[in-house]
Amino acid sequence: MQFIETNENNITYIHTEFNIENVTYLAIFSKDDETLFFFNDDENITKYIHHRQVYSIKFLVKDYLEIENDDLYAPPLDHNFGKKQIAELKQKLEEIVYQHYVRFKPDCYVFVGERPSLIRMYKKLCANPSDFMVNFQPITDLGSHQDCFVIKTPSYKEE
Repeated sequence: MQFIETNENNITYIHTEFNIENVTYLAIFSKDDETLFFFNDDENITKYIHHRQVYSIKFLVKDYLEIENDDLYAPPLDHNFGKKQIAELKQKLEEIVYQHYVRFKPDCYVFVGERPSLIRMYKKLCANPSDFMVNFQPITDLGSHQDCFVIKTPSYKEE
């Protein structure tokens, strides 16, 4: 799996692409302090990420970024994903997080479900992890809208 690092406005982004049913997705990891600062208002999130090596994660349809679609997190146009495609998407996302962890060794990841369908998918991902993710601990239903997620990695040490 190839991770590409880019730098924009002194923020390092690490991304990779993957395909499902002829749709190209981007998974983007960042250590942007401004993004992480957004979570400081909620002590239920801060207690997991404060003084930690944390990456935020976003995933989106690549075409939406390139055409500057206002809704980056919308489902792909003209694609009705069924259970098979959702299972493949879950598997790909887990593989990407795992491979990113192996390479960069963060303490945890934080991400937000930007729409109800993403929240549902993230909850499923966290509730039934693949065997290779058994040492990762998801924390769900965080934030005022219960749309925030933290995944503690095997590197996470309790204070």
